[in-house]
Amino acid sequence: MLECYFPDKSCMLALKLMSFREKDRPDVQALCQQLGIRTREQAQQVVDHYVERRWQKEYRLDLTLRDLF
Repeated sequence: MLECYFPDKSCMLALKLMSFREKDRPDVQALCQQLGIRTREQAQQVVDHYVERRWQKEYRLDLTLRDLF
């Protein structure tokens, strides 16, 4: 029997933001809309829930959020 696991939308958003590529922009925008995320601070809170700060720095999340918000 096949079992599938799908992370919740906030987890998917955090992962998309951490590994952001330009082709992810429509997905990020759709997830933000569905989750009611309108500000950089709200997006940062989502990522903080799933990803340690040291990884956020290594993956330059600050630049991604600045570009998107």
